[in-house]
Amino acid sequence: MVGFRRGDSQLEAELARRKNPRPRDVTGAVADESVTALARPVSLYMTRAVATCSETDSIEELMEMMTSGRFRHMPVVDNGLITGIVSIGDVVKTRIAETVQEAASLRQYITAA
Repeated sequence: MVGFRRGDSQLEAELARRKNPRPRDVTGAVADESVTALARPVSLYMTRAVATCSETDSIEELMEMMTSGRFRHMPVVDNGLITGIVSIGDVVKTRIAETVQEAASLRQYITAA
């Protein structure tokens, strides 16, 4: 199968037929369309309105943004420059560590009483 180009009426028709015209990511497109998706431009799959966070945002704020936005990675921006990327794995790992520490503190408080 020949790959599509931007403005190609065949591609536009294919996208219009889909319930969700933009797969969530390239892996979703490959699952739907096989390797032909890999020949298409990234612009078909990328997120244009990228949500960002700052180094001062809390884990709770990031969890809320990532959950409501249904994305797994978020650029960290400081003074208009990307200073890092936070993944949902980073957020979950931090939240688990916080929960473990809270449980340990509660156990210590109970046994000390």
